[in-house]
Amino acid sequence: MLLAYVVLVFTIIPLHDVQSIEQFFNILITYVWGAACIVAVIAIVGIYLFVWIENRNDAKEEEEKSKLAGRE
Repeated sequence: MLLAYVVLVFTIIPLHDVQSIEQFFNILITYVWGAACIVAVIAIVGIYLFVWIENRNDAKEEEEKSKLAGRE
C-alpha cells in the first residue's frame, strides 16, 4: 500500500502539473477514491462468486443425498 502511494505521489501526480497544495490534495483524493471503488467492486464480485460456488456445492450435496436416499 505504501509503495502504491509512493508511485502515485512521485510519478502520476507530477504529470498533472500541480500548481497548489489544494490541487495536489484534490488529485490525490480523486485517485484514492478511484482505487477504493476498484477494491470495492473486486470485493463485491469475490463475495458473490464465493456465495455462488457454495450454493452450487450445497445443491450437489443435496442431489447426492437424494439419490442415495432413493436407492435405499
